[in-house]
Amino acid sequence: MSPSEEADLQLDTQRTRFRKTIALAIAACPPERSVAVVVVKMHDIHKLNQVHGYDRVDRTIKSVQDALRQSLKRGSGVCRLSSAIVGLVFEDLRFPHLVRIGLERIQEILAEPIGTEDGEDDIHLHTSVAASLYPSDSESADVLLLNAECALRSTRPIMRPLLLYTDMQQEAQTDTYLLEADLRAALAAKELSVQYQPKVSFTNGSSAGFEALVRWNHPHRGQIPPELFVAIAESAGLIGEMTEWVIQTALRETSNFKGCESPGVSVNVSATMLFDPCFPFVIDSAISMWNDDYSRLTLEITESLLMENFEGAFSLLSDLRQKGITISIDDFGTGYSSLAYFKRLPVDEVKIDRSFITNMTQSVEDQRLVEAIIDLSHKFDLQVVAEGIEDEQTYDTLRAMGCDVAQGYYISKPVDAEGLPLWTSEPLESQYN
Repeated sequence: MSPSEEADLQLDTQRTRFRKTIALAIAACPPERSVAVVVVKMHDIHKLNQVHGYDRVDRTIKSVQDALRQSLKRGSGVCRLSSAIVGLVFEDLRFPHLVRIGLERIQEILAEPIGTEDGEDDIHLHTSVAASLYPSDSESADVLLLNAECALRSTRPIMRPLLLYTDMQQEAQTDTYLLEADLRAALAAKELSVQYQPKVSFTNGSSAGFEALVRWNHPHRGQIPPELFVAIAESAGLIGEMTEWVIQTALRETSNFKGCESPGVSVNVSATMLFDPCFPFVIDSAISMWNDDYSRLTLEITESLLMENFEGAFSLLSDLRQKGITISIDDFGTGYSSLAYFKRLPVDEVKIDRSFITNMTQSVEDQRLVEAIIDLSHKFDLQVVAEGIEDEQTYDTLRAMGCDVAQGYYISKPVDAEGLPLWTSEPLESQYN
């Protein structure tokens, strides 16, 4: 075993021992008392190693551990968790709100130059410290440690060197509240935008339509991740308004491309929106507004959503499909359903989850699963879309399997409406054929 492997094994052993220390402190904690799990990070360890050497820095961290043991009355189980992080436990706390004082005391201790018994030059450390509390943050030793480390990652050596997990959660809630207010304003002012990720046919490389993806470029925060603001829209009751706007915008911005072979546009639909009694009227209104054709619209619905309310989805999707709308099952393969269910549903298309596509060339199991989904889907007369294609090898493999439609960064990143004409031109066919 190499020295580095021995060091890793030793740290794993100490981490296990530290979790046991936390669990014992929780078990011994009287009612109405608390336990604090504290983690301390020493910054710029790599630079210190380069300047002073690994052995010298290692001895310094051991001196840090000794200093914490000697100076903190309620601190126990001081343990090195990684090359730069030390953990300890405050037990039997009568006033948990005073934990912050304990963390400040740790910083005071470590603000002093750290020496060693060998009389070497002192080292000045920059540290951050964070903590989570039992029982308010969690009653699990493992979760308390994870929460403390999560808070530690949000600290900053100078700007915010001290943080409680509870404070971080409150900040996150406040941030979500502020983003919700900004999202309401953005919807009202029509400040969101739609980008379109092209899809192409494996058969001849021609355009197979576009997936509409909503984007939010916040005036002060920049691009907000869609998974974040869509979740906020769901919880705030804004998802209906947002989905309606996306459908109308997508139909309007792609309405000039009806002459291409497959000029459809697909839109993701949440459970809240799908089962809203007004949803069919939203579709009718959007189609009527742009004097459009129902057959140009595809609704992408996640597999897990359908399984939650199978019978309810059947009637609704039947009505939508009778109008000419294409129904696509998104993220297929991640739920607990089977294609046998979908032979009962009015479904036209299966979209294989990107996690299987991304790993396909590295995983024989994923490749076999993808091939099985394609074969079975075709037996049920379902079109198959593969999303998440990022390289030529994956594209060629899927094409050889008989997949119908390709989507992913290998084809194109999402484009603005101005970039759509490129994907309706003739040269596209030779590029992917």
